[in-house]
Amino acid sequence: LADGLDLRTERAVAAIEPHPAGGWALRCHDAGSPPEPFDVVVVALPAEQVAPLLAPATALAAALRGVRSAPTW
Repeated sequence: LADGLDLRTERAVAAIEPHPAGGWALRCHDAGSPPEPFDVVVVALPAEQVAPLLAPATALAAALRGVRSAPTW
């Protein structure tokens, strides 16, 4: 399914922010690593957990802060 894609996994992301050239920049917890630009970012977390990561994207973060997940156990 991901053939031909530049897929990055197992990275601790500190922030997801709009990239000046378009797309998104990911700031990782790796000390000294520059933000990495991406066209698309897939986030598989509940809204409550991803909203802080998207704080630099204020409109999107604000929309997510209003979402409440229901447990599904």
